[in-house]
Amino acid sequence: MANNKINKPTVSRRYSAIFYDALVVIALIYISDLIIGYDLPETFLGKMSIFFVPFFIYDFLSSFFGATLGQYMTNLRVKQAANPDKKPSIVNAALRSILKFWAAPISIITTGINKDAIHDIVAKTVVVENDVEKDSLIVNNKWFKFILWGTIYLVFVIWTWNAWLLLGLPIIYDYYVSKKVNWTPWKTREGKNKGKIAEWFDAIIFAVVAATIIRMFLIEAFTIPTSSMEKSLLVGDYLFVSKISYGPRVPNTPLSFPFAHHTLPMTTNTKSYLEWLKWPYHRLAGVDEIRRGDATVFNFPEGDTVCANQQASSYYSLVRNYGRHQVVDNRMFGDLIIRPVDKKENYIKRCVAIAGDTIKIIDGQLYINTKPQEKIEQMQYKYFIASSMILGKNFFENYGISNEDRDMSQIFLDSRYQMYDVINFIQTDSVLSKYDKNYLYLVPLTPDKVNKLRKNHFDVVRFIKPKDQVNIDVIPHNESLAKWNEDNFGPLWIPKAGESIELNPLNIALYRRAIEIYEHNEFVVKDGKVFINGKETKEYTFKMNYYWLMGDNRHNSADSRFWGFVPEDHVVGKAMFIWMSMDKDKSGFSKIRWNRIFKVIE
Repeated sequence: MANNKINKPTVSRRYSAIFYDALVVIALIYISDLIIGYDLPETFLGKMSIFFVPFFIYDFLSSFFGATLGQYMTNLRVKQAANPDKKPSIVNAALRSILKFWAAPISIITTGINKDAIHDIVAKTVVVENDVEKDSLIVNNKWFKFILWGTIYLVFVIWTWNAWLLLGLPIIYDYYVSKKVNWTPWKTREGKNKGKIAEWFDAIIFAVVAATIIRMFLIEAFTIPTSSMEKSLLVGDYLFVSKISYGPRVPNTPLSFPFAHHTLPMTTNTKSYLEWLKWPYHRLAGVDEIRRGDATVFNFPEGDTVCANQQASSYYSLVRNYGRHQVVDNRMFGDLIIRPVDKKENYIKRCVAIAGDTIKIIDGQLYINTKPQEKIEQMQYKYFIASSMILGKNFFENYGISNEDRDMSQIFLDSRYQMYDVINFIQTDSVLSKYDKNYLYLVPLTPDKVNKLRKNHFDVVRFIKPKDQVNIDVIPHNESLAKWNEDNFGPLWIPKAGESIELNPLNIALYRRAIEIYEHNEFVVKDGKVFINGKETKEYTFKMNYYWLMGDNRHNSADSRFWGFVPEDHVVGKAMFIWMSMDKDKSGFSKIRWNRIFKVIE
């Protein structure tokens, strides 16, 4: 048995290797999907097994030969624990890779605690610093490191198209080659940490920087807070949003607290960002463009102004309902908070129309350029379920109806809510008018649930607001200009960059916010004439592309029908897949929706 002293690496170097290897595995999964074109199984274990195959091939072969690519990059090697001079055996390498995948969370935690991951302990392996070959390996040569990271940084500069970032090249040169400045003062010049606290500080700095770069330019985690996209996306779904799909935006407010959106943690109104430095809108090159049918994350267009005590509601809808004087002066609503574009609340809806399209809704059916919208299997509309008896909790659970929807299913019976449109619909419908209103339930349902109910001899009637019934909350918020509602709407043209509209009274109501707020023009109407930036005009040419987004839960979604177009500078990214899903109506392990984990979003 060898008596060589085992020189274990620092936590930050282990995490650095994990980071590099994670990028390699993600690339392998993507490449294997392009070559094989596999579909993910429905079960959780099935999905994990699909991810396990490319991981195991990469990690097993790398460990057997002594190191993964991430470990080579950080000058680490995998050895036998009993004999640090020897590489792992085939059995040890296989066992290590299996445990490394299936016990990944435990391994990451144990690595941080005592530098020995659980997969190394069980497989009787150890990760050591490669002091013997350190000087002879090209990956440890200072010029190789400078050329590698300098090239990567140059590609990033070209991608962002920002010449000021070239000032970072001398820093990279000094960090790897000249070493005039110690850019990591918590370490020695030789890269050794100054004690245990410095080691943890180094690991935290690396994690924060790496996670911030990934979150800003590649992917970001997002949670589904409302039911507006059910049943395609459920409340409690945790998903990853790809920013590189449409191209990441350069942040408007780069000076901000890490991992916080617009408010500091453990506070209600304290801003998480500083506005000392503001950058204009600029989007980097992406791999795709926004398309009809994409589940898209965006900044809420009306979220530029919010009331501190009513942040879930649009300030503009509050003004329409209560009056501006009441909202601004009443302490119940709180102080007004003004937010830049990138700090507005994040929403997720489905892009149903792109710039240049014309939409129209007739009796709930959406038409895009005169053609019906492509079918979405999990789309929901509100239906009346007519019964001869009171329906209990088990009934709603059997049909996948949430507790929230169940509790709201008979709210129309409460006179305080003045839901006269629903009552009128019941009274005039040939089927529903025969039933006692106390046995009617208004709930959102998918087509398959409707068919199932009808097969079980329930009368099911879709609720549709008639054409002549105006909803003032729907744009243009003016009954004299357009008598529109959620189910009967339009036609409406979606603005496209470089194309113009005539500025008649209806178009002013529909497009003024885009012209004035989103495209930053002074807009004045005086004596029936329109002045833009002080010049009289009868038409306007748009500078940006706009999109129309709607929820799949059509009668339970506050979407573009209520607040209008989504400008291109508000688009965040494309929803890719669900990594976790929790059912708020259940408890314990039953809360986890195992069949939704790693589900690709369509």
